[in-house]
Amino acid sequence: MTKSETTDVSVKVRRRPRFKAGSDLSGKVNKVGIDINQTVEEDSDAECLDIVVKWETDAELMDISKS
Repeated sequence: MTKSETTDVSVKVRRRPRFKAGSDLSGKVNKVGIDINQTVEEDSDAECLDIVVKWETDAELMDISKS
């Protein structure tokens, strides 16, 4: 006899893009970090998941005033 449990977590994020010139796109990097902490509550035998998703965008800015 086997017992199977499934917990699905779905995250959907929408950001509005800002205007980007072609040169701005070349230095852009998207980073996604996921932290998961799993704990079991001793008094109730409940299992808890703490999930943190971080979406970070880094872009190298060019100083066009020096051109």
